[in-house]
Amino acid sequence: MRLVAISLLVFLTVSSLQAQSEQSLALPDEHPKPFENALWVTGGVLAFGTFDYLVVGLFRPDHENIYKFVQYAAQAGITYFLYKKCGLSSAIGFNLIWWTYGADMVYYGICELRGPTHDLRWPGAGAYARDMVHGNSFVGWTPVGLLRGARAVENHPVPNNTVVAQSLAGAVIGLSITIAF
Repeated sequence: MRLVAISLLVFLTVSSLQAQSEQSLALPDEHPKPFENALWVTGGVLAFGTFDYLVVGLFRPDHENIYKFVQYAAQAGITYFLYKKCGLSSAIGFNLIWWTYGADMVYYGICELRGPTHDLRWPGAGAYARDMVHGNSFVGWTPVGLLRGARAVENHPVPNNTVVAQSLAGAVIGLSITIAF
């Protein structure tokens, strides 16, 4: 009887240790948690804005078509990465922030961080104020721009406070979608 008890005890101990080792070797869930997804989306927006800043200096204004192609390819790449890493809601959240001018605000933030410069290819501090002195005519593709009529925006720029409000609303809604779904 004593041999049976010892054998049973050894069996249970080995089984328990084996289960614990399998548990510790288990791969984590493929998709990060909701707040991790929000960090990935935020990183995607920051990466896109930074990339846009670098690409503007390389291709604009001389090679506008190449600039747009490279920009769209980067957006598609980040979208695909977020979709594979975090799921559909993160890809949608990133694109919503981009569409509401959030990535452009990152671009202008980089300009401000760079400090004053006379380099027209890579603008520095004051670029936002210079570009928006009479309102923003570059937002025809955003929700506010489309509501006003994309062509009408060229002749009647959108006020800066409207552009900033749209960007903030887009960031809140985009991150909320990312976290909630």
